[in-house]
Amino acid sequence: MKNKTIFIITGFILVIIICIVFMKYNNSDDAPVKLNMDIKEKKVTSYLIKLSIKKGTLTNKGLTLVINNDTKRKYHYCSHYNIEYKKNGRWYEVVANIDDSSESICPIIQSGEIQEQVIDWEKLYGILPKGYYRIGKTFGTDIYGTKNIYTVAYFEIK
Repeated sequence: MKNKTIFIITGFILVIIICIVFMKYNNSDDAPVKLNMDIKEKKVTSYLIKLSIKKGTLTNKGLTLVINNDTKRKYHYCSHYNIEYKKNGRWYEVVANIDDSSESICPIIQSGEIQEQVIDWEKLYGILPKGYYRIGKTFGTDIYGTKNIYTVAYFEIK
């Protein structure tokens, strides 16, 4: 009876230890922001539309994005964007604090044109802590999304 009790207690302790180890290595809690672990690394489909951060505008609350269309086509894009955080060499989408499914203005960027978009993510994502990030945008040749491309700009919050 005593051996059976010790065996059950030992088994219970081992299960708890395994659960703790599993949660530690498979949880996004060690990331400074809340991550969507189901969506991993959106694929960059083009570098012909170049995104960069305007010098002197990057803060932990936002930035000014410079959009340079080096293609021979015009593209439209909406104000929507997504932020990804680099963890263990992979990119994970940062979870927004609020639903941002509202309609947005979708300007056109002509071939050879450069535009700027001021982005304040404090309401959507909060103040970003230190880390490596990238901001991504989707551009389309038509309003139906049949020929979309996805491109990013990389940045670090220090």
